[in-house]
Amino acid sequence: MEKTGILMMLGTGGDMEKGTIPASEMFYEPDKYEILAFEDTYENRGKIGYFIPAFYALNNFKNEDGYTDVAASKKELLKVRDKKRGDTGGSEALNKEMQYRPMVPSEMFLSKTANIFPTAELRRRLSEVQVGNLYNLAEKKVDLYFDPENKIYNGVNYAINDKLVPITRFPWDGDDREGAVVIYELPSFVNNTIPEGAYIIGCDPFKDDTSSGNSLASVYVMKTSKHFATIGHNEIVASYVGRPYFGKNQVNEILHKLSLFYGSAKIYFENNVGNVKDYFEKVRELRLLARQPVTVFNKKASYDTTASVVYGYAMSNQKVKWEALQYLRQWLLTEREDGKRNLDMILDEALLQELISFTMETNADRVMSLVGCIIGLEETHNIDTRRAQHAVETSQLQKDFDRLIINNKRLFSNNEKFSKTKNSLLGQSQE
Repeated sequence: MEKTGILMMLGTGGDMEKGTIPASEMFYEPDKYEILAFEDTYENRGKIGYFIPAFYALNNFKNEDGYTDVAASKKELLKVRDKKRGDTGGSEALNKEMQYRPMVPSEMFLSKTANIFPTAELRRRLSEVQVGNLYNLAEKKVDLYFDPENKIYNGVNYAINDKLVPITRFPWDGDDREGAVVIYELPSFVNNTIPEGAYIIGCDPFKDDTSSGNSLASVYVMKTSKHFATIGHNEIVASYVGRPYFGKNQVNEILHKLSLFYGSAKIYFENNVGNVKDYFEKVRELRLLARQPVTVFNKKASYDTTASVVYGYAMSNQKVKWEALQYLRQWLLTEREDGKRNLDMILDEALLQELISFTMETNADRVMSLVGCIIGLEETHNIDTRRAQHAVETSQLQKDFDRLIINNKRLFSNNEKFSKTKNSLLGQSQE
């Protein structure tokens, strides 16, 4: 006896206010849901549901027999997209155009509300990661453990463990939320040591240890630009996402080990949830925590705090969150030296899915831990820039002093430079 039936789903991806991840899963895993499967000849992603590109639906390009002039129809759609790209609010306008008139399957599943981030570019990168199986090729699932004999990794070591189950999809519907540390790239060495400030960590902790909580802890380790020429920059090298059985302190231990493992990387974390500071204070490792940012948020988006809150940052109102998200958007679109953008270096499939379906109401743990990295990058850049400017100003001030005071002969009756003086007590000339 065989099952028969017809499933018809009409409309566009833009009709779904909460994103299109479930529909996307059904479309890209047709066998799992007993849907008739077809070979993906558009993006080469294996078996998919049946798809009809929008260029077959433009009646202006059909002849009297109903056949479409495909080349002319495609040209028209691309012309419209180019115009949308140049219009005010181009990313959002282009996003909607692609949703409503998709030319390849992945364009159907852009979320209408996910316009904070460049969803068209993120969807392209997600397709690239999935088609190339890039995440699975790069990931190393590891157990991190304290090892006082291992000096090169600051008393931490690792062992690859393929039995671990990282949380690799968003949203996650599995029962196992223990998570796993995933390493994409081991720490880099310069002169046989991991250089100071080469890595930075962003952490989004969860509030309490109840097993029923929906929030996951998320941690990302990223390269900074401090050693640009030797180890690279702005790339995620490790991650952890999960809600482990032993709760917040187990997350803090993972955070502690990752920081030491990557050269005592500074940790930027949201300090109004969890107990990150308490843990690091107890293990006497407050040096690993980044202090409260002082240059990143403007006065309008400033958050309430007290003098006692020194470490981490508070995401206590929508203005602060919105400004932080703008930094993240800018970072995603920042062009690199090879012509790619920072988002083109992301290997984490679940992070890309979360960015694509993000709204201000989404419980986006990965996005917010990545925000921590971006806040840290911006803060260190601003401080380094100010120090460099101060050094320039100090140098110029010294030059002005030399010109106006030291070499001014009118100030000294003996016409000697002030820099050469005679010590009357020692009877010696000194420079």
